[in-house]
Amino acid sequence: IATFDSRPFGFSVGLEEEPGLFLVGETGSAAQSRGVEAGMALTSVNGSDVFALRREGDLFELLQSASLPARIAFEQVPGAAEDKITPKAKPSPENSAPARPAPPEAPLAPSAPSVPSVSSEPARESAAASEDPKPP
Repeated sequence: IATFDSRPFGFSVGLEEEPGLFLVGETGSAAQSRGVEAGMALTSVNGSDVFALRREGDLFELLQSASLPARIAFEQVPGAAEDKITPKAKPSPENSAPARPAPPEAPLAPSAPSVPSVSSEPARESAAASEDPKPP
């Protein structure tokens, strides 16, 4: 169990569908100094098991709302190595829990052919000129 007195906690975590665990991806100095390593499974936050959680957002909410000092339990996962883990979030100095990664940038669309601008001014003038003045 690692005890964190302040945020950020200094690790990224992502839900690995198989085996259905929240695995640590990257670690910063705050987590490393408490023995947290890439590939470990996060198992509880302040005594609340995370095994029933099925969405990363639920875990992030739990981490953000955890009272300090936060006691977070981790377990070694046999066969888990850092190169096998796809971190879903990176340690974030701004947030109290791992931040969601930014979506990948979309490729730029091919530029549209240049279209000459058409002025609507002449149309307004001709419409105004065709109106008959109304007597008072």
